[in-house]
Amino acid sequence: CYREQSVFEREMDYRYYSTGQRKFLAVKYAFVAPDQVIAHTEDITEKKRAMERLAEAERQAKQTLSAEVRLRRSKDYPQADDDDDDLSLYPSAAVRRTLADARIAAQSDGVVMLLGASGVGKTYLAGWIHQRSGRAEGPFFDINCAALTPSLIESELFGHEAGAFTGSAGRRKGLLELSHNGTLFLDEIGDMPLDLQAKLLSFLDTRRFMRLGGESKISVNSRIMVATNRDLAALVREGKFREDLYYRLNVFTIIVPALSERREDIPMLASSLLKRLAREMGLHQPPVLSPEAIRSMSDYHWPGNVREMRNTLERELLKTENKTVISRISLQSSIAVGRRRTIQLGENGDYKVDTGINFDQAVDNYMKNLIKQALASAKTKTDAARILGISRHALNRYCRKYRL
Repeated sequence: CYREQSVFEREMDYRYYSTGQRKFLAVKYAFVAPDQVIAHTEDITEKKRAMERLAEAERQAKQTLSAEVRLRRSKDYPQADDDDDDLSLYPSAAVRRTLADARIAAQSDGVVMLLGASGVGKTYLAGWIHQRSGRAEGPFFDINCAALTPSLIESELFGHEAGAFTGSAGRRKGLLELSHNGTLFLDEIGDMPLDLQAKLLSFLDTRRFMRLGGESKISVNSRIMVATNRDLAALVREGKFREDLYYRLNVFTIIVPALSERREDIPMLASSLLKRLAREMGLHQPPVLSPEAIRSMSDYHWPGNVREMRNTLERELLKTENKTVISRISLQSSIAVGRRRTIQLGENGDYKVDTGINFDQAVDNYMKNLIKQALASAKTKTDAARILGISRHALNRYCRKYRL
């Protein structure tokens, strides 16, 4: 109908059948009288195609970034020629037994189940096996089944097609697909929901799966390793874990010992962790542990195992202020932060107890507050890094981690 001074606009898609050429046109028209119209046509083909190329580039960039965030590159795991991480050098019989089993696992492509308490280094050992297997040139991914919601676990593992659920704008490859010709490590497998256990069992039997919202099966060659600190047999009896999946996973089992079962390894392990942390933090020369500090570490029961030791030593490096020796007193103060009851750093620098936060949260709270205090008291980040006794690069990394 006629609307005085109304302007209308629409885009049109034309295809010339004689040449197959496709054109996009923007048509604007206005009624200037009941029987008169003015029209303007513009060829927007190049503009339209540029927008499509931009959208595709953004989609690929997001997918690549997602893969990079989730991918644990081989450099994050011990290399076959890394003397600092040579497990064969540790003197304990417990580690020698674990190492013997790990070497057997590295020579095959079969499913491996790692059993051990939280923090003993199951993910580390899975990476160690991967680096010494025939798949060392392939990718290594890991996912903690207890850290994500069931829907997120399913999407992370199997991927999804565009429109599979609200917010899924484009196709996304899952970890099973991304780990093709490599290894996928499923930590805390006992916490995987029952419906996803069925899908995992189907993949283990067929080596094929379907993305969420997909219509065809995808075949991948991915090795599966799993880990748990729970009694899976008891979960099977309680109906919380599939019996068929349990027997499918329980092919080759490796026991990863707690740190309290390998006390003779503590001096060498602490030295190795200090060197690794120093490299990560950009320190030219890490401090050494005094003999008294080493004895204190050997006497401590380490409820958080290797993870607790690593976090303790990382705190020591943050507060070392260019010291060359870590004393027993300094070390014990850092260990105190990680005891089963959480100790948080108060506003005035004192400590206050809060039993509602776990060990890892306590460590993060301590380090975050320490860095915040250094930043507040320094004029520049370089000065703050000097106060903390770390490099500017290490300080930037921690600022990104804690969003400071």
